[in-house]
Amino acid sequence: MGQKLALRLNRLIDDKASDTLQRSVIEAELANVAGTDVEVIRQTLQGEIVCPPLERLMGFASVLDVDVDGLRSVAESDGCDYSDRSGAHQVPIKEVIPQEQYDRLQRVKEELERALDS
Repeated sequence: MGQKLALRLNRLIDDKASDTLQRSVIEAELANVAGTDVEVIRQTLQGEIVCPPLERLMGFASVLDVDVDGLRSVAESDGCDYSDRSGAHQVPIKEVIPQEQYDRLQRVKEELERALDS
């Protein structure tokens, strides 16, 4: 399982961001349109939420001016399944990657947080 959706969304946000439109504003708009909060958006962008619901992908596509089918295709390449038309449920990354890889990811995350706090 990869984190292709997170990478794609981050690239789209970076492409849309400018001196007059900050990334944080785009994230807030994604949360608003997708019917969730900014923390859930950030978890998705960090790859912690691997399979957001289809409705959320639709909101992302709307804000980022892209086709939802493209985002769905990327999410499906990460292992998400939207075939039941009700949308995938949020799957914590811990459930889709090996424990060893998850532990390594957590250590890297903690190191980054410590580095940012210093």
